[in-house]
Amino acid sequence: TRDELLSLQKEAEQVTLEESLVDYLLAIVHATRHHRGLSLGISTRGALFLQRAARALAFVEGRGYCLPDDIKRLAPLVFSHRILLKGFSPGQALHGADAVMTEILGAIPVPL
Repeated sequence: TRDELLSLQKEAEQVTLEESLVDYLLAIVHATRHHRGLSLGISTRGALFLQRAARALAFVEGRGYCLPDDIKRLAPLVFSHRILLKGFSPGQALHGADAVMTEILGAIPVPL
């Protein structure tokens, strides 16, 4: 029901996202804003969506806390359609966005 869904959303919002993971997420966002192949990086709103998605994934998997892998796993899914590539035609854009996200995620150290 609607009420059950809202209740589940509130429970997912209670999942812990440690400060080191917030810093990791923000480093990814910052990298999209300064990547040579992008003319538009991730907005604050996009960062908030990744945070919500990571919490929801942890909740669905039965955890009360997020892991770095939650962010790394979801970043391409949440961000690839939100970035604007330089010099790509619309047909190439999604593939190129995936490649850029893979490069960015490979360059940023995962917190331990």
